Order: sequence, then structure tokens, then C-alpha cells
Amino acid sequence: MIIILHYSLFTASQNPSPPRFLKTGIVIFATIFFVLFFCKFGANIAEGAAESSSSGIGIVMTYPGELNQLTPDIMQQKYATAMDAGINVSNLYYGWGDIENTAGQYNWSELDWNIQLIKEQGMKSSLEISIVESSIIGTLPEDMTFTSFGNTLFKQRFKSFISALLDRYEGEIDYLWIGNEIDVYFYTRRDQLNDYMNFYLETVNEVKLNHPDVKVGTISTFHDAKNNQALDIIEEVGTRGDLIAFSFYPQIIDGSVPTDTQAYFDEMLEIADRINKKLAITESSWSSAGYGGSEADQAQFARELVKTYRDNKNKIEFLGWFIFCDFSDSINRSHAERYGLGEYEDFIQWQGALGLAHNNGSLKEAWPVLIEEINKINVIMPQPPRNVRIYEGT
Repeated sequence: MIIILHYSLFTASQNPSPPRFLKTGIVIFATIFFVLFFCKFGANIAEGAAESSSSGIGIVMTYPGELNQLTPDIMQQKYATAMDAGINVSNLYYGWGDIENTAGQYNWSELDWNIQLIKEQGMKSSLEISIVESSIIGTLPEDMTFTSFGNTLFKQRFKSFISALLDRYEGEIDYLWIGNEIDVYFYTRRDQLNDYMNFYLETVNEVKLNHPDVKVGTISTFHDAKNNQALDIIEEVGTRGDLIAFSFYPQIIDGSVPTDTQAYFDEMLEIADRINKKLAITESSWSSAGYGGSEADQAQFARELVKTYRDNKNKIEFLGWFIFCDFSDSINRSHAERYGLGEYEDFIQWQGALGLAHNNGSLKEAWPVLIEEINKINVIMPQPPRNVRIYEGT
């Protein structure tokens, strides 16, 4: 069962410092960093889903309550629970500068910890490096200043970073995404797009030189790109990688209803077909509040989403639902404020109710519907856990 798991970046310390938010794009004109953990449902998470080990349905597990309740022990326990539920792909989001502090000086400790947790459960790793972070340039090393994607030093430094990254985690990163929701940045900066495409192609070639088995892609919104008439961006850039991916929040598209899901997938699949690439949906949801949302609509969307995936399974690499537990009010507002959306109460209400469970852990109507639809998909048992390496020199 291919299920996407987004989660936060803890060190191995029993008292970790507050983790950085992981980048997952879901917003109009902006992408939000989210701290993503498992909901505290114990064995009940796996109920009804444990046998769906190759369904291709993803879920972003988030923890109820506040961040200061989390510990590495809880994460380890929840990883085990996730694997028992059939989850076998974990999605990580980092900025370049989160790992490379200055030229050739790397802080691998958090990523080592996360990769080890993933491999202990026999999961696949999907890693996004947010060189473009929706509407902004992602975090850079302290000694780097962005001038253009065509800058020779900028390109060489990034390629060296990617090589060091994949050398360190040889055979342990399955998917590598260069940029997240790139359309949000480039639809108002099309003069930079050609340089970015060359930058992206050089990065892909660098990966394939020594790590040909790593699948490389980039991510666009569908909802914003459709609203902004910018779907051509992912089609143009995507020809240079192995996969293309979308974040998919059709509730944002004016006039959309859950039953529009198949039609929207037809558009995304048509783009993928035209450039002969397989499609991934890295995250998708329908909020149960805000922008006219309800639990009934969310449940209907869950049914439509999985059914549409099931009907097109041979063309889709994986599909992720975002999220399991709603965010607390404080976390929700901090995400909105990061991108200047802290005064938009409709948006904050929408973002705060994307989960399949409330922040107190009580399940919404969509959860049993999702499990019902997952159980209709043909299943294959997951691969046994891979050998786990202990990293040195962190």
C-alpha cells in the first residue's frame, strides 16, 4: 500500500528543540509549512486499513493538540503503527539551507533521524527540496544570496548539495522533488522560467549520473494553476524529470463540488499523458469548514477521490490525503501568518479543518468512507524492512 506520510523533523534527543515546519502547499498564492505527526488513535488507525498494503492511497498523519506534546518515542511508536496500517512511503520537506549551513558544511542530524525511522519500518522515502517554496524562494545556505536560477555558482552549489545528499543516503531516497508548487512563484515571474528549467534539467542530469534509480520530479498546484491559467508551467518544466506532481484542493476552484473530481483528474492526466510522465498527487483534501465546506462534502470528496484514483491506478504513482487531524488554532494561525494570510479568517477556517479528524482526535464522517474505498483496491503485501544504516559524522 503506497501511502504518503508527512511528518516533522525531530532530532534523536528526548527533548528536541521546536521542529521546523514541513512544507506542503495547500493555499491560494502561498504554501504553508506544516508540522505533521500521527494522530493519537493507537491501533485504531489501522482498523479497516491494515490489509490495504498497496492501495496507492496516501494520508498525512498529524497529531492532535500542540507541538510541545510530541517526543521522538511517540514518533517511533506511530511509525510502527503506520506500517501496520500499510503505510510505506514517507514524504519529507526540507529547504536547502536547512541542511547546508555554508559551503560544504552540512547538518544531517534531523534527516538522519527521519531516514532511520523510515527505513526501520521498511518504508520508501520521498524528499522535497524546496528551492522554490510556493510564492517565495526557499531557505538558502547562509553564504548564498539568490540572484537568478541562471547564476553559475548557484547552480553548481545546488548540484553539489544534491550529490552529497544522495551519496549519503545511497539507495534510501526513492523520490526527489525539486521545488514545491512552483507555479505560484513562476506565474508572476515568467521571465525567470527559462533559467529555472535549465537549472532543473542540470539537477536532474546530476542525479541520474550517479543515482539513476531515484525518481525526480517537481510539484505544481492544480487549484491555483487552474485559477491563474498557469497549468502550462508544470507541463513545460515537467518534461525534464521522471514524474510530475500536483497538490489538489479543488474546493478552492470557484464553483467546484466534490463530484467534479473525475473531470479535474482528466485534466491532470491529460497533461501527464502529453509529456509521457506518470502523475503523483502529493496532497489533497476537502475542508469540512470554510469556503462552504461540511463534513458531508468532505466525505463525498473522499469517496470520489479514491474512486477516481482506483479507475486510473496504472497512470498514478501515488495519491496523498492531507491531513488526518486538524491543526490547533495556534499552529493554524502561525502557518497563515508566515505567508501574510493571518488576517484572512475564511482561509484560516478552511485550512484548520482539512483533516479527517478534529484536533481533539474525534473522527469525522470522511474517515470510514476513505477506509471503505481503500478496501476496494487490489492489495499486495508490503516489502519487508530494508537494512538500516547508522549514520556517522552528523
